[in-house]
Amino acid sequence: MRKLLCCVLAGFLLVGSFGNSVWAEPQESPVPVIYDTDLGSDCDDAAALGVLHALADRGEAEILAVMSVTGRKHAPGAIDAINTYYGRPDVPIGAPVAGVWASWDRYAKHLAEGFTHDVKGKEDVPPAVGLYRKILSEQPDNSVTIISVGFLRNMQNLLNSTPDKHSKLHGVELVARKVDKLVSMAGKFPEGREWNMKGGPWDYGSSAQRVVKAWPTELVFTGYEIGYPIMTGARLLTDTPESNPVREAYRIHPGTTEEGDRHSWDLTAILYGVRGAHDYWNVHWQGLPVVHNDGSNSWDNTPSDRRIGYLVEKMPVPEMEKVLGDLLVKPPKNR
Repeated sequence: MRKLLCCVLAGFLLVGSFGNSVWAEPQESPVPVIYDTDLGSDCDDAAALGVLHALADRGEAEILAVMSVTGRKHAPGAIDAINTYYGRPDVPIGAPVAGVWASWDRYAKHLAEGFTHDVKGKEDVPPAVGLYRKILSEQPDNSVTIISVGFLRNMQNLLNSTPDKHSKLHGVELVARKVDKLVSMAGKFPEGREWNMKGGPWDYGSSAQRVVKAWPTELVFTGYEIGYPIMTGARLLTDTPESNPVREAYRIHPGTTEEGDRHSWDLTAILYGVRGAHDYWNVHWQGLPVVHNDGSNSWDNTPSDRRIGYLVEKMPVPEMEKVLGDLLVKPPKNR
């Protein structure tokens, strides 16, 4: 009897110890997600994709597609390497056709050439906007969550897209019908200047201005200030095998700390996109963002009937690091 009681008590303690970590209350049904990334410049893009796979393994997310928003030749191959490692080698991948900034490839080529997968380069995947339109047209109305953790150029091009063989709707109409919400890791709030909102060295906020003005469904920004203090990644080097391409992205990235940590900007966008604010954040809903012509942003608190907001820190940073860290090192379910 004493042994039984000890086992039961240990079980309760174990459940309690994970209460604010990986083992959050499961969703009633998985969230259909399209992940839009500038993977290759910062390793947190790769980590965010790993977290998305971990959430999919738990039945919390369904990965409909992964889109590259840069012109990097090897980004689709690196994305496919990560998808393959997590047991989902057939997740559709899209990439922009042309005219998108493509430098600063810090690890995509390395992953594309060093890990198992079958996408050789950008030429092997369809155009991002066409793939967006195909996938959205096949989904139930108001169902898809798009999580963008790079420039907003794909979002702009999707809004501007015209009817095609997949849908007779214009881009804004298609988004309004099929998308539940867009979560964007961009901007600094309530004001500041951030790389994704600026849109790289050539855009100066024009893509973000278009998206802020025309996006027809819910839009939530996870700003620079949300992910900056949350440091994750070092546990990849100690708790995951060398066959993990996300681990390798952190190992070779020049921006990680001596221990192997990096700021968790993109990981927070994934977590919010799938689980919502939960116990992690509050959301500031009143007002609208203003994107200036230099790519900086501010916030106008004048009440609006549009549902646009930005995250506000709630859970202490050490607890957030554990939540994201536990997901990041979770072994693939289907590998």
